[in-house]
Amino acid sequence: MQRPLTEKVMQELSSRVTLSDQEPEAVAREYLRREGFVRGR
Repeated sequence: MQRPLTEKVMQELSSRVTLSDQEPEAVAREYLRREGFVRGR
């Protein structure tokens, strides 16, 4: 079962893009994979 995309989760993802200078696509892809929404690379 996937967790809901809460404000706290969105803030964490956003900070990875803003503060850690990660690509938004990479952050989103990793989140979706981690939460079981998608499989693969």
